[in-house]
Amino acid sequence: MPERPASLSAHSSLWLAAMSVTLALVGCAPNEQHTSPEEAASTPPPDTTTRSVTDDTIQGTGTIRYVDLEGGFYGLVASDGTKYDPTPLPDSLQVDDLSVRFRVEEKDTMTTRMWGSPVEVIEIERIDDENE
Repeated sequence: MPERPASLSAHSSLWLAAMSVTLALVGCAPNEQHTSPEEAASTPPPDTTTRSVTDDTIQGTGTIRYVDLEGGFYGLVASDGTKYDPTPLPDSLQVDDLSVRFRVEEKDTMTTRMWGSPVEVIEIERIDDENE
C-alpha cells in the first residue's frame, strides 16, 4: 500500500483544527432572537410574579393560553414564563391570550396533562388594558 505524503496528513490536521475552532466559536455565539412586530405587540409585561415565603401562594400577572394537549385545556403562563395548570379556572376567563392578575396556591398533586405546575386558583381577574 503506498504511503501518503506527509503534507496530506498535515493538511488534514490543519483542516480538522480549523473546523473545531469554527464549531466552538459558533456554538459560543450569543443566541439572538429576532422579534416580529406581531410578537413584540404580544410581549407580556415585565415580570411581576412573586412567591410568598410564609405559604405556598404565588401571585402576579400572566396570560391565559389554550394548550392543545390531552384534548385541550386552558393554562396560565406567568409573566416570568412559568407555566401553571390552574383549577378551577372560571369559564369566563377561558379565553386564549387573555391577560390576568392572579393569586394561586401550589398543589402537591400529579395530573395527566403533563403541562405546567398544578395550582389552585385563589383569586384571578381579567386585566383591562385601560385600567393597568
